[in-house]
Order: sequence, then structure tokens, then C-alpha cells
Amino acid sequence: MRGRNANTTQVDEDRPYSVVVVTMQIRVLHDEVTRSRLSVNIHPDPMLERMAKKDLAEEQYGTNEDGNFVVNFNPAWLDLNHGYPTLHSNCEEVEAMNSAVRNSVNWVLDLHKDGGWPK
Repeated sequence: MRGRNANTTQVDEDRPYSVVVVTMQIRVLHDEVTRSRLSVNIHPDPMLERMAKKDLAEEQYGTNEDGNFVVNFNPAWLDLNHGYPTLHSNCEEVEAMNSAVRNSVNWVLDLHKDGGWPK
């Protein structure tokens, strides 16, 4: 994996390329939403793996089923206890979800900066 310009598919072989994957799971049973939850996983560029491990506790990283290095700051899933999140939701659980995404993106941006990127 190497860096990409966000507006193109052009690959920059000299820059790291990390991915933040946000997964929302909403379970519907009969005629109601019974569970909503969110998971945020970070896939740092392999050239940043060693540096990332120095910054994290062992329980915050591991490998996925494909053998790729993955970082997760959340305890697996963040649950939303009422309904499902919308752009207009203003409750504590949605704020926690927003915070998880924001903190994960900010962490990976700092990781890139600490690695000397952008150059």
C-alpha cells in the first residue's frame, strides 16, 4: 500500500497510505431496530507499523484474517441503545461514535506526520 491523492487513483510510491474503516451494523427484528453498533478499524501503511506499535498498548492492535496489521482503539463495537444514528442525532451514544471516528482519523494523521509525511 502506498499513498494516494484523495481526488484521484494515482498512487504515490513514496508516501504511506493508511485506511480507516468505519462499519455500522443495524439489526432489524420484525418491525423494529433492535441494535445499532459501530466499529472503527485502522489499517496503517506497513511502513508505519513499527512506529504505530510503539504508540499503542498490545490490546489495541493485532492482525486481521488476511494477516494485515490492524489498530482498534474501541472495545470491539460501540453500541447505540436507542434506534439508529442519523446525522441529526444528538445523544451520548452518537457522540461517542463520532468521537471514535474523529480520534481514529486524528491518530492516523499524527502517525503520518510523525513518520515525516507529507514531505
